[in-house]
Amino acid sequence: MRFLLAVSVAVLLGAPALAQTTAGAPPAKDAVKADRDKLQASRQQVQTDRTRMQATQTELEKDREQARKDRAALEEARKSGDPAKIRAAEERLRASRQEVRDDRRQLEKDRAQLHKSEKQLREHRQARRDDYRDRHYAERDRHQGKGKSDWAHETKKGLGHKK
Repeated sequence: MRFLLAVSVAVLLGAPALAQTTAGAPPAKDAVKADRDKLQASRQQVQTDRTRMQATQTELEKDREQARKDRAALEEARKSGDPAKIRAAEERLRASRQEVRDDRRQLEKDRAQLHKSEKQLREHRQARRDDYRDRHYAERDRHQGKGKSDWAHETKKGLGHKK
């Protein structure tokens, strides 16, 4: 009994969803909107990647400065001659250098991602230009290069008749 009730509820709730149709814009306008959205998403991705790369660059500069300070601290520790201070300064310098290496690798990844995003944006722009040309210049190109009698015969069926 519960099974039958569950099935009937599912059918009742699912039937209106299946009966609905997408009576929205024609496919051409949907394609134009999809292209516009794709282009906007590409622009946004490029902007995000640029911001991320700039943040990584500033972080890299901070870590390089910290490595310089740690190197100077190591020199001071060596001058003092205390083995514990030397060991601690060497550890800090090693950690700073590792952070610089990690930041450099991350910066390279961010640059590669930015390059990829910019390339994708260029491709989307070119595809949109091509699509625009196809849509808007098709009518012009259809008649281009034809003489008046050919065009008139083809479209008007009476002015420039050809046998």
